[in-house]
Amino acid sequence: MKTLIIPTVGVSNVPQLVVQKLLEWNSSTYLKKLDPSYLYPYVATNAMVTHSPLELYTLANEIGIIQLHSPVLPGYEYQFAQQIRTVALAEGIDRIVVIDSKDRGEKIGWEWFSSGASLEHLMGTLSLSDEDHIVQIGRNATCPLVELIEDIPLDYYSVRVYEGPNAPAVGEMANLIGKREGLVVKL
Repeated sequence: MKTLIIPTVGVSNVPQLVVQKLLEWNSSTYLKKLDPSYLYPYVATNAMVTHSPLELYTLANEIGIIQLHSPVLPGYEYQFAQQIRTVALAEGIDRIVVIDSKDRGEKIGWEWFSSGASLEHLMGTLSLSDEDHIVQIGRNATCPLVELIEDIPLDYYSVRVYEGPNAPAVGEMANLIGKREGLVVKL
């Protein structure tokens, strides 16, 4: 693997749903359960398969995806980031992509780009159709995972949403990341 995609547990579960779409649209292989010691307890079953809070998958084109089903326990952000770093180094990861979502009602003061010229300039012809959706690209110290993994190149994407159904945001973010990473997209 060369790239590792990991969601945060963000507003309205958008990051986890984006990762799920990427796994569904692309030929993925379950590699292993990762140690969930730094996460809230979680177990779910789907079609006779038991899911753990932290799972590693791989795609045919050297992309690894972590499915994170549960938030990091307060006070364990550093340990969790070090765990992800250790997994990345063990798997030969050259780059990490973090997917996040933030509350659309807040603006915290980091650099952000709205759809239109700024985003199109950064992403070529890719843009988000809803001007209220905001995507960040690059490192961002307001996300502990990004702040704590300093020695592996990292891209950070975030979309601003409200709590509740956010299917358009999920689809747009999955398409944006899928196209950027050379993955199959279906929206």
